[in-house]
Amino acid sequence: MLRMPQMGKGRFGVRTALAAALILVFLVPAGCLRRPAARPLPIEQRLTISVEKFHFTPGSIEVRANKRVALRLKSNDVTYGFAIPALRVRTIIPAKGETTIQFTPGRKGNFIFRCTPPGPQPGCRNMRGTLIVK
Repeated sequence: MLRMPQMGKGRFGVRTALAAALILVFLVPAGCLRRPAARPLPIEQRLTISVEKFHFTPGSIEVRANKRVALRLKSNDVTYGFAIPALRVRTIIPAKGETTIQFTPGRKGNFIFRCTPPGPQPGCRNMRGTLIVK
């Protein structure tokens, strides 16, 4: 006669069964059932903002809503921080260097972009510009 093992008795008890269940519930879906990453939209708008002597040039840029933007930020002197807080965009522009950020503005409106000081730079506080999303 064939005997089936009973839960809670012997070497493999309730704890082992519980551990196996936790592995199946949490670890397997995390690695095996992931959705493929969404592909970013193709870049449809390319713009450049130069930063020098605590001033953005141009001070206003216009983009289209729901279209991918590549924004090249170029510093001609010191290191600057850059942010569009309403769109959760933030980066650092290296001294005498450049960086490119990509984002997709999902709503229309006028949004402030500003300098976020990477260090003690008093001139940075007054740096503002406008991103116009149509």
